[in-house]
Amino acid sequence: MNNPLFQDLLHAFDQYAQVQETHLRHFTHESRPDIEQLCFERARAFAELKNQLISLQQQPGKATDYLILLCQERLMTLKAQDDLLRERLLPYYKILQRQLTQLRQHKQALLSYGRAQGMSHPSRRG
Repeated sequence: MNNPLFQDLLHAFDQYAQVQETHLRHFTHESRPDIEQLCFERARAFAELKNQLISLQQQPGKATDYLILLCQERLMTLKAQDDLLRERLLPYYKILQRQLTQLRQHKQALLSYGRAQGMSHPSRRG
């Protein structure tokens, strides 16, 4: 099919799949992947794919049965890869949650210590 819309859509699917593959490699081979960068890349690829799908939807008659079936199959494949990525991301998320909880506890302890010091020190009273 030589339709530019079709080509742009396939490119967006391929681009999103490539981002997924790259992210899986990061989670497999790196102990601390740059999650912020990975999220940025994924969001950009997702936005492009979404725009292409919306563009297809807004052009009546362009979405043939074949193209709709192709989109459904590709979306199912991408979803399966996203599910796998979510599984790989979960341990990092749990680590970050624990670290955030610890930081909050340390901050609260420091604030409590500072208040206690401030109350007992005469030069800090106002």
